[in-house]
Amino acid sequence: MKWESLKLYNMNKIKFAILGLSIFIGSVAFAQEEKTQLTKKERMEQRMAEEAKELGLSEDQKIQFFELRKSSFEERQKIKNNESLDQESKKTAMKALSVQHKERLAEILTEDQLQKLQAMKEERRENYKENRPGKNHRGKKKGMNKEMKKENRVPAEK
Repeated sequence: MKWESLKLYNMNKIKFAILGLSIFIGSVAFAQEEKTQLTKKERMEQRMAEEAKELGLSEDQKIQFFELRKSSFEERQKIKNNESLDQESKKTAMKALSVQHKERLAEILTEDQLQKLQAMKEERRENYKENRPGKNHRGKKKGMNKEMKKENRVPAEK
């Protein structure tokens, strides 16, 4: 009688362990399916749609805004991929493109919308910095240079 109840107790423990494990594995698999990576273009389009909604753009403004962003993106890619230009020329071309983009943006948006867009960009930059803990603006861990200097110090000879 004792052995039978002990076997039943162990079998119940095994059943519950298998049930728990199968639920855990199923939930992990389900969670992984939901996380789909967006392409760079899809992320750009999603962000532009969100910005247009937050800025309260008219339909005409939306069309011009999207076309400007896409053409600017394509121009930047052409400059980046142009192997005939050196780094300095690419930098100059990118700055000129940026100025042109800002001028065209000022023609499309109202003053209030431009200010709101600038505030949204600043907020996005701050969020990006905050979401990279332990990193400074150059991507290095904070205090790394100090540690390296300490390690490379030569003790003074007596």
